[in-house]
Amino acid sequence: MAPVFLNCYSAFLLKSTPTAWKDVEEMLSISPCMELCQSWNPSTIPGFAPAHVFVFWTKENLIVAADLSDEDVFNPVTGFNERAFLYGDVLEVFINPNGSSHYYEIHAAPSGSILQLKFDCLWRMQPFERQKKDGELIDFPRTTVKIEFIEGGWRVLMLIPWKLLDQRPRLGEVWRISTSRYDYTRGQAKPVLSSTSQLPRPDFHMLDHYNSIRFDVMKGEDQE
Repeated sequence: MAPVFLNCYSAFLLKSTPTAWKDVEEMLSISPCMELCQSWNPSTIPGFAPAHVFVFWTKENLIVAADLSDEDVFNPVTGFNERAFLYGDVLEVFINPNGSSHYYEIHAAPSGSILQLKFDCLWRMQPFERQKKDGELIDFPRTTVKIEFIEGGWRVLMLIPWKLLDQRPRLGEVWRISTSRYDYTRGQAKPVLSSTSQLPRPDFHMLDHYNSIRFDVMKGEDQE
């Protein structure tokens, strides 16, 4: 299946910088929704839990809001720029700005742990030994992450500064984006993986399969 093309609307309904899920609920009703799936499997495997991701933007941030079903929410890692995805639940966001030779990978765990990485788009063309290394850690600026625990799952709100991505999109510009998930269950040997992209295998770094988002405004909105 081909990558999905979405409009990413300006968060004009926000009266201030959101600090909780309730602050963005009005935007969710008009924002395109991306569902996580397992496109590489002919059928969904046991243990798969649905999740929905919404994306919109302000002058300062790209905002990602995700609602994740999960019967066993956990991650023991609490530090910054640690590999929390090896130990518990994580939501990952991959962003490739228009015209950029780099893409960015940002993680949020229910423990509040954040991981920020920058990769060269030609990373996969490098010798295998270099491919095994992580991308470049980004210490500053930091993504703001707000976590809420709900019955049967958790919600995450991520405010990703344009400064972290080295550029801010122009109106009408198209970027590539993907969201993926490590869903662990204690007592199970491996996490259940899923992605919003139509991937032929569970490899979250396949940029050509990422969805496209166009930065847009609602009709009648001030385009300043």
